[in-house]
Amino acid sequence: MSDSLRDIANQINQMSKDYEFGTLQDIRKDLKGLKKKANSNIFVDDSKTMTDTWAFHYGGRTELQFNIGFEDEGFRYGLAFSLEPSQRLPDINLLKPKIKKLNALYEEKPELFSDYKMWYWQNGERSEIFDFRKISSDLIQIGTFIFFGKLVEEGKHDYGVILNTFDKMLPIYTSVETEIPETNVQNTKTCVLKPIMWNTNNYKGPSGFISAGGFSKDYGYGHEEWNNDNKWIWRNYKVFHTESKPKLLEYSSDGNLCIVMIASFDKNQYAVGIATNVYHNEDEERKLIATELNTFDNYNQVWQQDSVRIAFDNDKENFLKHWQKNYTWVQWKCPIENYYWFEKPILLNPHDFSDKEKLISMHGSYQRVLPQQILQTLSKYLSDKAEIIDWLTSGEFDTDWLADTAKVSSNAKLRKKYSGSGANAPTTKSFSYWVKGQRNIEPLHAKLQALFVKHLSKKGISYEENKDFIDVQYKHGTKLYYCEIKPTQNMDSKYAIRIAVGQLLEYQYFNQKNANLEIVISSKPKDSEIDFVKSLNMRLTYLDELTNEFITE
Repeated sequence: MSDSLRDIANQINQMSKDYEFGTLQDIRKDLKGLKKKANSNIFVDDSKTMTDTWAFHYGGRTELQFNIGFEDEGFRYGLAFSLEPSQRLPDINLLKPKIKKLNALYEEKPELFSDYKMWYWQNGERSEIFDFRKISSDLIQIGTFIFFGKLVEEGKHDYGVILNTFDKMLPIYTSVETEIPETNVQNTKTCVLKPIMWNTNNYKGPSGFISAGGFSKDYGYGHEEWNNDNKWIWRNYKVFHTESKPKLLEYSSDGNLCIVMIASFDKNQYAVGIATNVYHNEDEERKLIATELNTFDNYNQVWQQDSVRIAFDNDKENFLKHWQKNYTWVQWKCPIENYYWFEKPILLNPHDFSDKEKLISMHGSYQRVLPQQILQTLSKYLSDKAEIIDWLTSGEFDTDWLADTAKVSSNAKLRKKYSGSGANAPTTKSFSYWVKGQRNIEPLHAKLQALFVKHLSKKGISYEENKDFIDVQYKHGTKLYYCEIKPTQNMDSKYAIRIAVGQLLEYQYFNQKNANLEIVISSKPKDSEIDFVKSLNMRLTYLDELTNEFITE
């Protein structure tokens, strides 16, 4: 007679003490910031977490759960998502970020999943059993149960094998369940002085300068050493690097950040470059940038520096391991016209910015300053940089960090003094993007288009970008396609589609009247929207938010 589900669960609890899996509740306590463990056991005979046919780890209702149970073919053990609403999980969409993290982990480390099979239950029916694959948005329905792991004939389970498997699955669980704090978005602007390492090659590549501290001291180079490289342009954005802080990311989430890059040399501090309307690059964007700009090959320049060879004890193999993990680090981007590298470093007087004798110098830190202070010091070097001046003299700036705001100059006063035209503030970013069609002020557009052409490349399809004002055009067989890219993170897909339809019809009329028309958006549309686009004899392609893959309807 085979063991009951409760017998199996109890045996796993008892034997787990000799395995890392036995510390699961301690791991959960640390990951979740709990005051105490949810329970001393992993599986608990509780009606909410255990029945005669299945069980999941105690506390796992809202998690990627360790799950055991019976299937028609035998006994299963592994990890699962249960998309069943409950008091603890009122909305199944709360699991989406975790599913997305699981998919990303699979893409990054597929070897972690190579031993596991996968299946799901949906609408009362079970799928076929298949090799692990990404979880798509189609499975995000109330009542769906998604499982991956192992399946053995009933009564032939081996507790040692089960516990070894759970040990191997712990890195998957911890990766998915490690909570990453969400970045707040600041609606006001801010300006900072940001220290970077000194460079004697005009920041067109590494120069081997010995830094006093930080990353550049430890490794003999800095990613900011290419900040004046004219080839560091990605999709109408200038990309560049400094170290960051979480607070800066709150402003850069919506382009509300100005960075004045400063560097120290011979006991003096200099302004070397300025960027306004700055956005940070997320991990996925950094990978896209590194691929398109081929930054990996910069290792040759880096390894030639004596400072780097010394840092790595002349061990090139060790250096290349380091480079493989770090070559994608390009922290920031801004519209090309909002970036300027000074012809020569500009000596700064600390008293122009504060009452201290020295400006901030640590690469990992920053110093807040006012737009008026930047303009008073640097305006004569920015006389033909209208976009930078406009950014510094428009919008609301954060002054909460100031003890006294009485001397803060108004935008109107600054525009009158520093703007060549003395004009009113420029049009809003949304108007410029959606109405005037300016692409270089919407980073979400750049990211979506980069992902889409990467998708085409993987399919062996050649393409052209930004020709005749058309985002992407390509040929598939004998058919020509015109594609309009529309990010939908900040706009309902209905409105994005509505705007794209008009643009595509215009492109078709004035160019190739036999071109096929395709709208590309960044979220799954409603069925009615798909039907609408099809009724116009157009194609609708969207980026699945969970798998990060494109689906064409």
